[in-house]
Amino acid sequence: METGMENKLKKFSGTILKDAEVMRNKIEEETQRERQARISAKEDEFLADAYMNIQRNITQIQKEDNERVLHAELEARKTLFKKREQIIDSVFALAEEKVREYMKTAEYKQKLAAKISSALDELGEGTKTVYLTDADADVFDAACGAKLECVAEKDFIGGVKAVNTDRDIAVDYSYYELLLSERNSFLQKSGLTLS
Repeated sequence: METGMENKLKKFSGTILKDAEVMRNKIEEETQRERQARISAKEDEFLADAYMNIQRNITQIQKEDNERVLHAELEARKTLFKKREQIIDSVFALAEEKVREYMKTAEYKQKLAAKISSALDELGEGTKTVYLTDADADVFDAACGAKLECVAEKDFIGGVKAVNTDRDIAVDYSYYELLLSERNSFLQKSGLTLS
């Protein structure tokens, strides 16, 4: 049989063991909470890093996509520009061909004589020079009081250009200038301008 002392010791050791178990449970709970807090903090840190990494990658992908789109737009503009130039060149090559055919007619020679006279009247008094092609030189009337200069057909398709050197003014009724003017007007009216 157990003595009173043994009972007290048993009771005392049971109480100590219970207190130790309660304390151990509290320490384990606290350790578990601290462990969970650390794990949660690390998870948050990893998630934040992953989020930042994803955002950087998304930004990089968007930048690369934008660059590809911009490059494609530039290539399309180049292609459009080349096509536009081809269209314009073909239209004005045809126009120049028509002008050259017209220049072979008697009507052209009559109108050219009238344009020469009109240009000289517009220049007023002073020393005047009339510019014509070699093919048009026979229309020039030396009695008009102006000097005749023949120019190459490459730079001067036809028509007349007259200059008053005393007054430093010029009148240009050349078909080359007319075609250049029409070309610029055509670009504006045709919708073939690049924006």
